[in-house]
Amino acid sequence: MIYQSLQSMMSTTVFQIYIDLNTLNLFPVLPTLCPFEEESDLIMKAGIGHRYIIRAVSMGDRIESLVYAFCLGALITTFSPRQLTVLQRAMTQHYYISSIRLYQLFAPLGVEQLYCTTWTTLTKIHCLTTAEYEALLDE
Repeated sequence: MIYQSLQSMMSTTVFQIYIDLNTLNLFPVLPTLCPFEEESDLIMKAGIGHRYIIRAVSMGDRIESLVYAFCLGALITTFSPRQLTVLQRAMTQHYYISSIRLYQLFAPLGVEQLYCTTWTTLTKIHCLTTAEYEALLDE
């Protein structure tokens, strides 16, 4: 019943992401490791993460693309403003915004929650309006 009332107040995309955020993880998950080498500099790590996302998307691997975007989003949050400017020029705006949003939405739950998702994609995350995104953050 609560899902029906929520669904009537939200767009389909927002409702699907809401469901993915609230799906219980019943099985232990061994998450994919972030593809970065510790000794690499931040911009190089971001470039590697960006390439891994593109490869996962091109192979149709939704979960891996989400996991790599989560890792990239976590990395981006450590950047200085100057590094962010360089990064924004080096990668597509789509993956930059999607990675940050995905990380901020799923960080409280952990990367393991991404393995429980059914509907969430980077495109759906990117296409959320600011109001929809903030509503999901507040949930």
